[in-house]
Amino acid sequence: MSDALAVGVMSGTSLDGISTALVRLTDNAAHLVAFRQEPYSAAERGSIIDAMARGTPKDVAFLHVALGERFAGAVLALLAQARVSPRDLAFIASHGQTIWHEPGRATFQLGDAAVIAERVGVRVVSDFRARDVAAGGQGAPLVPLADVMLFGHEQLGRWLLNIGGMANVTWVPRRGVADGAFAFDTGPGVAVIDAITRRIDPDETY
Repeated sequence: MSDALAVGVMSGTSLDGISTALVRLTDNAAHLVAFRQEPYSAAERGSIIDAMARGTPKDVAFLHVALGERFAGAVLALLAQARVSPRDLAFIASHGQTIWHEPGRATFQLGDAAVIAERVGVRVVSDFRARDVAAGGQGAPLVPLADVMLFGHEQLGRWLLNIGGMANVTWVPRRGVADGAFAFDTGPGVAVIDAITRRIDPDETY
């Protein structure tokens, strides 16, 4: 594969906001070109929590489109920051905002990929968790192959711990060696911590 520029869009179950990364991909490496983090507003976070807890089909549909617009705006802001034209991108990879995940059975993310494609003018790949579940996987975590590429040691195996909304660990045999790598969720992470913190002091900002 020749060099390609791509943007990754991530918004986790911690609901801290939207992370975008502009990455240059080569045959065996990924090089970070630019990164941007945009926090969710209190209203946006509240809308997502409501959709998880008691959203009607209409609420969820409208939020799906609204988050697509939000993700598209985040991508365009990143490109402006990096002074890169959308025409230079090979693709955008958008994870979406998870509002329901039941390992191995069903998973549902919001953030309309069609909206992102139309606003930015670049092809979008998405529904990673849904595809994994359809193929017989658990749908989470998604990170093992990236961990192998980015954090593996040349000779030694490593355990990597990620404490996001849900916590998970990855076993990386060695850098660039995917055979034998695996990962699994270990339980709640900052999603529970944040919920307790909001209950104790709902007006505080962290």
